[in-house]
Amino acid sequence: MFCNVARADGIPIVTGQQWMASSEAEKNAYLIGIANLLDVERAYAGTTGNKSDIT
Repeated sequence: MFCNVARADGIPIVTGQQWMASSEAEKNAYLIGIANLLDVERAYAGTTGNKSDIT
């Protein structure tokens, strides 16, 4: 029997060094990506979201 198992081997620990070493373009791309993620989440939730969903 085979199972698909996610493993964390080789995933770096985020310490903030990557952010500090990133160029302005990389930082902007990351922030725009996060903003897009929030827009998609809000659009997906639509009118089904409730104020009680966030505590």
